Amino acid sequence: MSEIIAPVLATENPDQFAKIEKVDRSGSLPTKKDLTRFYELDLLAKYFREEKPEYRTIALQFPDELVCDSALTSQILNKLINEGVVELVDKKRIIILADTSYSPCCVDEVAGKHVNADVIVHFGHACLNPIEDTPVVYVFGHFDLDIDSVVGLFETQYDNREDKIVLMADNTYSCHLEEVYSRLKTKYTNLVLTWISLPQNSDAVIIPALNNDPRHVCGSTLIPNRQYPEFKGDEEDFSEYHCFHINTPPASLTLHLSTLFASFSIYNPARDNIITPRTALQKRYKYMNIARTASTIGILINTLSLKNVREVVKKVQDWIIASDKKHYTFVVGKPNVAKLANFEVVDIWVVLGCGVGGMIVDCEDFYKPIITPYELNLALQQDVMWTGKWLIDFDVALRLSQNEYDLDDQDNDENDDGSQSDSKDDVDAPVFDPVTGRYISTSRPLRRPQYISIEEDTCNESSNGENGALAAATSKELATRLSSQMIIKNTVSTSSEFLINKRLWKGLGSDYQEQDDEGFYDKEGALVEEGIGGIARGYKHADSDRV
Repeated sequence: MSEIIAPVLATENPDQFAKIEKVDRSGSLPTKKDLTRFYELDLLAKYFREEKPEYRTIALQFPDELVCDSALTSQILNKLINEGVVELVDKKRIIILADTSYSPCCVDEVAGKHVNADVIVHFGHACLNPIEDTPVVYVFGHFDLDIDSVVGLFETQYDNREDKIVLMADNTYSCHLEEVYSRLKTKYTNLVLTWISLPQNSDAVIIPALNNDPRHVCGSTLIPNRQYPEFKGDEEDFSEYHCFHINTPPASLTLHLSTLFASFSIYNPARDNIITPRTALQKRYKYMNIARTASTIGILINTLSLKNVREVVKKVQDWIIASDKKHYTFVVGKPNVAKLANFEVVDIWVVLGCGVGGMIVDCEDFYKPIITPYELNLALQQDVMWTGKWLIDFDVALRLSQNEYDLDDQDNDENDDGSQSDSKDDVDAPVFDPVTGRYISTSRPLRRPQYISIEEDTCNESSNGENGALAAATSKELATRLSSQMIIKNTVSTSSEFLINKRLWKGLGSDYQEQDDEGFYDKEGALVEEGIGGIARGYKHADSDRV
């Protein structure tokens, strides 16, 4: 019996595509009692039975590290909620959401709408960003913490008892903050405790309920979702304070907090030690300077569920247009190198999404840099005035830019009397790349003088025809000239300019266009012949039976 030959496109080891990442279960499996305590299932079931009985379909969202508990947790919660309910119609549905289409710290409203969920329960660490429509319940989880070890390492780290220190923690460890604070406040005179704070425009619920009012407004807008009523200093300046953070925050939040405080220390519960993170602020400054000379900016929208994302998109587009630059808008979900590499025309990307889990701080693997709206706002200013802070909140970036553009509008109103807002010298001023030092001629491709000069040229050419033949020739020349200058109805088409001047391959039929321009185009064309057919593993040729 002859050996069967594998197809051409088959792989020698097809099992590698069926690999599933295994969950580490080296320790003992959690019991039902452990899961009920960790996920606060008794309080959660009481909330749905007594306070919100109208919720019929409940969706559960777990992060990647907790999804291993999802099946048993849903069974326990289903039993607690529907206990004593006889009729099937009256029972509530418990649904587990699959992998998130966005950052795991954000509520996946899109997945919830796919199953017609009345409410989404988000477990684990959360960014607390408000979403559009679906009600949300946050359960951070009851993570264990060695209080004695935290206090001992804290005293070792800060030997000066008069240091100004802000005590913070991840959402998942926030339940231990008050106990840590109570043991340290008698020894440190300038210790500040932070509490979790929901945005004012959020209707979400936190279980178990916090001791403080989660919507109490007292704190800096620079630190997201935190309040500190006992803070006595300037709420916008923490340069004299040190920050002690329990558990490692996301990379974007780490960089943000490290630029606000005099020092930033992190306690790692898994390793029981204190680390000082290394920041990449110099790289972010480099990317911001690259954006200053970029001609085409790609706007990445990671999610449309956030309440203010549409306002931010419109504002960012206004910034780019006012700076005479081009922009393209993409909705990509989770961005990766392969997705963004498809768009060669984009010089730099600006990501709009969650400020905690959606910002890509380390973008060295990407072909083009990725910046934040705050960095883009700095890059598009005439003079860069960076205070050294790296902000991640959209609202703060919008407020910082509003004063600048209001002043620009006032200048434009004053110049309506007859003076021009930009002199010719300013418009024609050379632009140099601050990173490489090279001259850049395409940093502002949509400058108004380019429109005017090209429109005048085309009008002059079209008015010089004296007879029919000359008019026809002029029409022919005009079409060729318009093709080279990318004018479509007196409008500059920058995308066509890129396609013709920078693309090596312009698509099928481009060779006929060149022949037409040179006058060698054969109108009759060639005979249509049958080509090869079949599939990739064996094409069939028309002239023979070979494959």
